[in-house]
Amino acid sequence: MYRFLHTRMVHLPDDLKAAARIRDAALASFAEHGVAATTIRGVATAAGVSPSLVQHHFGTKSGLRAAVDAYVIDQVTASFGTTIEDGAPEDIAERAGRRITDFIAANPIVFRYLVQALLAGDDDAVELFRFVVRLSAEPFERLSRRGIMHRDLDIEWAAIFVVFVNFAPVLLEHALDELLGHGVLTDAGLERFRKATTAMFTQGLFTQSRNRARDK
Repeated sequence: MYRFLHTRMVHLPDDLKAAARIRDAALASFAEHGVAATTIRGVATAAGVSPSLVQHHFGTKSGLRAAVDAYVIDQVTASFGTTIEDGAPEDIAERAGRRITDFIAANPIVFRYLVQALLAGDDDAVELFRFVVRLSAEPFERLSRRGIMHRDLDIEWAAIFVVFVNFAPVLLEHALDELLGHGVLTDAGLERFRKATTAMFTQGLFTQSRNRARDK
């Protein structure tokens, strides 16, 4: 299992409680400024508590980050851990694409934190990246066992590609807003992104498949 899943974490159902407010404030700061630029004092101020209370619940900033990682993994697993592999490939791709854009729309801070964490490039970031890629690869493996994926598909790279594609709107948000002329993370922008990405996965770029081209 991933190391940060074993770190002590206060799971509270009531987000108005102090530990949850501190965790959420840390998540927002990590997402906006990165882990390195975030301080316990800044998190405490944002959460409306004292720095000593942050330390009481989470110890150090590393403990606070581990708690945020565990929370993020809980959110991602809850949204993407269930299977959607029943039906035709086009229907599967449609549902998968909608699930991703719905998650981004509902959890923009979580997604921004994932991007910031992966850009950090430290050991915790590598573990988090490994988790996300593994979660992305699992449905491909199940679909491959059903015989509806290309036999020569590199599943690991396919999963990595999915991560790249779906993190790009957050990573390149400002540049994409300028290029496209609309907010890429708005409802309309995410819908356009979903349709284009789903079409890429199901139809490809070319009008002729490899087999049809070879037969001519």
